[in-house]
Amino acid sequence: MGLIILALLGGLSTYLLSRVPSIGTIRASSITTIMCFLIFYGFWGIDIANQYSAIFFGGSFVGMSSPTKLSLSAVVVASGVFGVISAFLLPILAGLGGALGICAFLSVVLVYGSKYLYKQCQERNNSAR
Repeated sequence: MGLIILALLGGLSTYLLSRVPSIGTIRASSITTIMCFLIFYGFWGIDIANQYSAIFFGGSFVGMSSPTKLSLSAVVVASGVFGVISAFLLPILAGLGGALGICAFLSVVLVYGSKYLYKQCQERNNSAR
């Protein structure tokens, strides 16, 4: 549950902060992840800070999605999906570069693809009537 909450915080904070003029997605992801790391480092030390800020950082990858592709609610869902996927995939992909990005990509594709398929099914149902 903690992984999902961290991923949600990462996704939401990055998505919302990136909408501020002159910040953008890269700065938003950097700012929020550094803040997360410093908070965990200050309270629990380097090992916990590294572990948990990585999940937050992966969630921020989801939050870097374009608002034309994913709405705020879709980012929330995709961030939650990232939290679940990362719990299963990160141990398998340990030591592999890009593991957080792979999990974030899969999360966004699942949510965006589901949304697209749902719209296609609705259009077919409406045209069949």
